[in-house]
Amino acid sequence: MASVLMRPIAGSAALVLSAALSLGAGVAQAKTASQWLAVTAGVQIGIHQAMEKAQMLLPGKVIEIELEEGKKGAAPYYEVTLISVGNEMVTLRVSAVTGDAAIDEKKGRAESKHFRRLADTRITLAQAVDAAVAARPGKPLEAKLDSDWGRTHYKIKLLQADRVVMKVKVDSATGAVIDSKKD
Repeated sequence: MASVLMRPIAGSAALVLSAALSLGAGVAQAKTASQWLAVTAGVQIGIHQAMEKAQMLLPGKVIEIELEEGKKGAAPYYEVTLISVGNEMVTLRVSAVTGDAAIDEKKGRAESKHFRRLADTRITLAQAVDAAVAARPGKPLEAKLDSDWGRTHYKIKLLQADRVVMKVKVDSATGAVIDSKKD
């Protein structure tokens, strides 16, 4: 009787494991420096300008920005996530070529974790990008407000002139670089 009960459990576990492994196969890989160079080749609008364009369209605090490759030959764009003055989480797209901005998705009220992180900040995402670039000169590709173990910080990804992609952590209260490593 015990072996009869174990078979379905083992079969279910095998099914779950198989599904997890197949989902893992679809996980996106980080871009290489060469891939980032290709994406940035046509970029005319910098990350700071993209944040400004997004905030002109919808006032709020930017918590994440990422340079994205346009699909099927389309121009690259920045995906900007911000918390609006109405406390709504909104994703916008800003063309990395023209600077045209549009609301992509309204996600509803921002989660409490985002409010906690914003409460811990003394510098903006743009200031954190500046601190990261000053410490590890390069072209900003991504930046976001995050936290690990209750400590809030910004994570910035930079493409350096020597084709090295760096991840830089900046303290959200002081603006000090607290860690940097190759991606």
